[in-house]
Amino acid sequence: MSGGWKWLPAAWILAVGSLMGAAGVSVGSAALAPVAVPDSPNPLAAGDTGQGCLAGLMLSLGLLVLVLASAPVAGAVLYASSRSALLTTLAALLGPVVGLCLLWGGTATAVTRLSGRESDLVGHITPAR
Repeated sequence: MSGGWKWLPAAWILAVGSLMGAAGVSVGSAALAPVAVPDSPNPLAAGDTGQGCLAGLMLSLGLLVLVLASAPVAGAVLYASSRSALLTTLAALLGPVVGLCLLWGGTATAVTRLSGRESDLVGHITPAR
């Protein structure tokens, strides 16, 4: 296999967009449903925080948001990849745009939800003893 290096710019651009999108969804979900983290350094041996259902629901909703937001980018890149590496790189530029929108949305959600409620947040994320 040769000529694979021409796809590297598109891959890096998509990676940056994916990172921004995942960070945005994480920030938004953490602000909407803060979950206490167990004190133990070993999460498998730690006691239950009693918020597993909520954490699982937020994880599922975050994954759904990422899939819906990423689908148009994936479609454009898939279509362009059958044409040329340059066209694929140009289509990949949609990734950081979508990722930046998700990051902005997650941050705006967190700021709106948590401004003035910092002490409540600390109470939610501090594990019960």
